[in-house]
Amino acid sequence: IQPGDHQFTYFNFTAGSNWDGKTITVYVNPSSIAGAGYTYESDIKLGMFFLKSADLAEGSISFAEETYTYDYDGEVKTVEATTDPVGTPVTYTFAIDGKTYDAVSDVGTYTVTATSACTRTHLPATTTTTLVINKVKAAVPQVKATADGNTVSFAPAGGIEYKMSAEDEWQPLMTMVDLAYNTEYTIILRVAESNNVFASDETTLTFRTEKEQAAVPSVTATVDGKSVTFSSTEGIEYKIGADGEWKDLATLTEFAYDTEYTLILRTKATETLLASDETTLTFKTDKDPASVEPEVPGPGTDDPGNNPENPEKPEEEKKGGCSSTIGFASVSVLALGVAVQALFAKRKED
Repeated sequence: IQPGDHQFTYFNFTAGSNWDGKTITVYVNPSSIAGAGYTYESDIKLGMFFLKSADLAEGSISFAEETYTYDYDGEVKTVEATTDPVGTPVTYTFAIDGKTYDAVSDVGTYTVTATSACTRTHLPATTTTTLVINKVKAAVPQVKATADGNTVSFAPAGGIEYKMSAEDEWQPLMTMVDLAYNTEYTIILRVAESNNVFASDETTLTFRTEKEQAAVPSVTATVDGKSVTFSSTEGIEYKIGADGEWKDLATLTEFAYDTEYTLILRTKATETLLASDETTLTFKTDKDPASVEPEVPGPGTDDPGNNPENPEKPEEEKKGGCSSTIGFASVSVLALGVAVQALFAKRKED
């Protein structure tokens, strides 16, 4: 090959069955290359042509078993066919009662059809087998009960049924409400029969409802100085601050003057009741009497000498010459008394 000369050769080749359809390796004979240090560029273009179906070989596909049998466990069941060429993609369909599915897990007898894909060298192939999934007896259920007051929920609950006594009818298990508070119950459980399983053996579950919750207390506070009394204290406890300790509510005296307080209150738990929800009560103590300045009477208000509705004079004026007024009033009253007495005497004589 001389510089500037180019030679092109076209080759037809037949791909083997294991060709990946992507890669071609070109081998060059080194003895045909002259002149050290030369580089050669190669531009390889791949063409494509199609074969008619009649030109393709027949593919094959088969199952190892005529029937595949499984017990129901809720898992998807599969079967696998063998193909020639090996590794040819296969699709599966499962037919029952006139319906077709891509995958199955429920109980039944299915006709499985496997179809191999068409390849560059082989036609597709089809075969069938039977898949049987048997109905089984369900396992005894393991159920947990959770009480919230007089309401009880269960997990799991789906597909499980219960009755309160042997004579009762089975009914679906679900959350129970309005049960008696602080009461123990025992129920009978089993997995209910379905299309896939027979009913399980029976088991029992015992649980207890919680105590009833006490009512939230309604309390008012009366402040007297730095002492506080409450409208209700029986069965009520309090604390100051979320981290405080609960104490029985009673008259409280160890407060600071002129200070606002907030108490957290609740009804106490008892043998038959749960503690109530919390509530708060806010009040403010009075000012310290020692720090309060006495009020000075203003003119024309609290001054007895200047109040026209109070003719009584101050003490100094009484001592300085008002005794005659008082004496006159006394004499007048005495004189009136004599006159009345004389009148009664005269009527008696008449």
